[in-house]
Amino acid sequence: MPNPRGTELVATTEAHPLPDGEVRLLGAVRCVTGAMTRVDTGGARLLVDCGVSQGRDARDWVFPDAASDADALVLTHGHLDHVGSLPTLFERGWDRPIFATAPTVEITALSLEDSLEMAGASQREAREFVRRFRALVRVAPYDAPVEVARGVTLAFREAGHILGSASVEVLSAKSRVVLSGDLGRPDSPILRDPNVVWDQARPVDVVVMESTYGSRCHAHSHADVERDLEAALKETIAAGGKVFVPAFAIGRTQVLLWFLDKLVESGRLPN
Repeated sequence: MPNPRGTELVATTEAHPLPDGEVRLLGAVRCVTGAMTRVDTGGARLLVDCGVSQGRDARDWVFPDAASDADALVLTHGHLDHVGSLPTLFERGWDRPIFATAPTVEITALSLEDSLEMAGASQREAREFVRRFRALVRVAPYDAPVEVARGVTLAFREAGHILGSASVEVLSAKSRVVLSGDLGRPDSPILRDPNVVWDQARPVDVVVMESTYGSRCHAHSHADVERDLEAALKETIAAGGKVFVPAFAIGRTQVLLWFLDKLVESGRLPN
């Protein structure tokens, strides 16, 4: 993560012991992207996220063998740095359950079908991958424990990052692990705030927390964004121009569309 001095801080410790196993970072370690974490607890082997490294991080990254022999895959959300290595996992014969929220399933299917075609796969190949992916999915709701192996449960908690995003709580008889996924800003117009209330009955052994914005204060509120967007659009419309918005991020694009729709439907912008 960027710190106040402008340098980049990354996780450098891969393995963290549990009373009955281990948490091991397979991705997003010594780099920022490519989230992938192995949680071995209660005799179960879980892979949480299966992301692809991006940008500079991708130069030296190799898909880890330890990802392939897990008993189940758990997805926190549908961004490529959390799901982009699923095609590689499938090439290595993955045929075990995949747990995710319903919106994460839909966003992952869309994102990976699109990225496979951009990488040169045919439409038939991309659609076959999506078919195999959907056949393995086990949709799980928020705040409802799901048994993933005998004596091991997981529960999704709201992360407030994009639609369907979740933190994951993994519980065995001897261990408790929380993996945050990516966390969003509070007061989003289309999302619930991240969950901050956790059961106090048992201690948490390991927390793996995303902290990309951990040292940053957001100077603009959502109301500021709406006001500035409206002003820029009105100025450009009055000048007879066009507005070009390079929006590559799924969640931010959805919020932008929400604001545009609100401005048009309220009559503050012309159709």
